[in-house]
Amino acid sequence: WGKANEFLQRAIKADPNNGETWASLAYTYLLGDDLQNAYTAYQHALFHLPNPRDTQVWYGIGLLYERCGSYDHAEEAFSGVLKMDPNSEKKSEILFRLGNIYKQTQKYSQALDCFRLLLPAPPAPRTVADIWLQIGHLHEQQRDFDKAL
Repeated sequence: WGKANEFLQRAIKADPNNGETWASLAYTYLLGDDLQNAYTAYQHALFHLPNPRDTQVWYGIGLLYERCGSYDHAEEAFSGVLKMDPNSEKKSEILFRLGNIYKQTQKYSQALDCFRLLLPAPPAPRTVADIWLQIGHLHEQQRDFDKAL
């Protein structure tokens, strides 16, 4: 991602008002685990995008917040993507991430809802067995051992 990052930084210098370029730069920072620069670049992207309701940008922001452990903000960003685009190509991935966020924040009922929605078609590379494992683990955390099996 280093070369892409260098290219995008040059593009920003040439046109600092291009929201799409800022969003791409933010994503390269995110992939490189440079979370502070990713945050700053996403702020610039939202400011300069003609439509700040860009679902790809909000998905990236959700990833950033999730990686930082800011689960409330991640939940808000991911849920926002699904509200803006209920048929998002990332819907199953977002549901999986929301399920894990809900599990981390002990919102077990909401986590179960997310994982159950994924049973027919889990996000790759996950399998139905992976989703059942998540569901079983949630029941175990709630001390409902009969359902955990």
